Amino acid sequence: MRPSEFIFCYFLWMLCCSFGNPDFEQYGYQINLTLLVWSKNETNDIPSFDNETLSTALSANDTLYPILNDKSDNDCDGLLIRTIESGNIMGTCIQNNETSYKLNIVSRENKIQLKILAKNFIHKWIHIIYETLAIDHIVQNCHLGSIAVRQFCLSVVDSVKLSWPEAESECVKRHGHLASIRSAYTQSMIDSMLLSSVYYSEDNAYWVGATDFAHEGDFPEAESECVKRHGHLASIRSAYTQSMIDSMLLSSVYYSEDNAYWVGATDFAHEGDFRWTDSLSFSYS
Repeated sequence: MRPSEFIFCYFLWMLCCSFGNPDFEQYGYQINLTLLVWSKNETNDIPSFDNETLSTALSANDTLYPILNDKSDNDCDGLLIRTIESGNIMGTCIQNNETSYKLNIVSRENKIQLKILAKNFIHKWIHIIYETLAIDHIVQNCHLGSIAVRQFCLSVVDSVKLSWPEAESECVKRHGHLASIRSAYTQSMIDSMLLSSVYYSEDNAYWVGATDFAHEGDFPEAESECVKRHGHLASIRSAYTQSMIDSMLLSSVYYSEDNAYWVGATDFAHEGDFRWTDSLSFSYS
């Protein structure tokens, strides 16, 4: 890209699915951006830059600084660079008298916006390079699109709609099973993975490995006990409700990762079609 006297551009990088891999979820990955700026030369080839690898949001020349508002945009007589991520704005100004500049930015999450404003910035070239970086402690040794939870690799399949038996069969084809959620940590990792997806919607519902196939009577007994107490098994319709339940369980003196608790999800009316005990369909999972 070669800016003229004035140019204003917005770029948005968002890690998503790829061709042939529609279920690739981007949680657990970052975006590594390298921005090169140099003066025009006879061949217009990219000049030799310092090849030092940078792993934080630092510039080879300077650091990005926090921006409280965009009023300072007019103060930059050159190339203004802004990064916008999760509401945080960082930026730097490359003056016209700088012949070459290398800026390396590593996103904190799986998406980042880049704003470039050139003013009186002539005879310069801009080259942007980007790549995907795995966050080691989240991905570990799992393949692209999966994250590590304990000794397992967890991935999300949201390219097709399936019943519970079909979903389990699909997992078996992929050499796995529907996820078993045995701890608040596992639930938290699943929440993060779903919330970071470009397909996320509060209306989406996902199957997990919970089933009453072996002991059909356990669920009715639990619901019956709640009715005796003038209530019903809990319906979880929001992340807030899930968070409150997690906090309640984790604070219990009886808490153990091996414990399991019934909630108000059942396929009693139609096998494979899980609904809450008040007959409403899932709006959160």
